Amino acid sequence: MLVAQEMEIEVLPNPAYDKAAIRFFSPEEQYVVVKIYDLNGKIVELLHQQYAMKGWNQTEFYPNNLSSGIYFVSVQMKDAIRTERLVVSGE
Repeated sequence: MLVAQEMEIEVLPNPAYDKAAIRFFSPEEQYVVVKIYDLNGKIVELLHQQYAMKGWNQTEFYPNNLSSGIYFVSVQMKDAIRTERLVVSGE
């Protein structure tokens, strides 16, 4: 079982204005789901829902329709989930 601390996620830039890169490391080829949640736990964007290659993978997030504030990026693999904070800035 993969321990969440062994998963690596990068959100760049953070805070994000018009675009953020969500990078994650997959220790093997596997199905991965990447979601963006608001502070209420509501899913505001489903970014990635497919197989990812072994190694570093990246998906782009465009927060154009979101208000400025704090959101969470959740990366779910078969044996672990990791969540990172994302700040969306209107300026």
